[in-house]
Amino acid sequence: MWRTISILEDGRRVLEGAGMRIIGAHYAEPWPVEVLEEIRSLVAESGARSCTIVGAHIGEPVIALAGTCSEIRAYEPGPANCYLLTENLELNGVKATVRCEAASARDGASVLEADGSYARVEMVGINRIVNGRTDLVMLLCRECAAVTSGLGCEALSLSRGYVFPRESALGEKLASCGFRVREAHMESLAIGPRAMLKRW
Repeated sequence: MWRTISILEDGRRVLEGAGMRIIGAHYAEPWPVEVLEEIRSLVAESGARSCTIVGAHIGEPVIALAGTCSEIRAYEPGPANCYLLTENLELNGVKATVRCEAASARDGASVLEADGSYARVEMVGINRIVNGRTDLVMLLCRECAAVTSGLGCEALSLSRGYVFPRESALGEKLASCGFRVREAHMESLAIGPRAMLKRW
């Protein structure tokens, strides 16, 4: 596994193991192994080849899925996290399209506060993320899933599948749109009615 933690002199953590290395800022808590394994399992089960990850953090979910999804788009709004995301992908030789943007109800810009400093962040409408150019959309933040649940069935059906937090209202919305929803321990998988993904 990639979960052995060592402290570097510069105060950043490197998570090592199984050939994966993660550089993390002092405030970035590592993702629990169980969550990453469950996400990996759900994605493998779906048969998705292209994945969009919203809430990519410093890259742990992207790196965990590198062998499962051949094409990855990653969204992360925090400037420091986005920088570390790019560094971690390069460190591990993982290819992904990184967008330093936040998912929102509509396009625009906002101010993000982190660790007492403020940064201007570009907002991209969730309807542009959920646009049918990917097999599976992973909404790895509760706010992203909440914004997505505001979309209509026609917009939601543009993507063939979703992974999202289990306690999100998005599950009910997707079920009402004809998606088959499977709840796992921490996350959920929804496969659309017209999806050509592997059956589970």
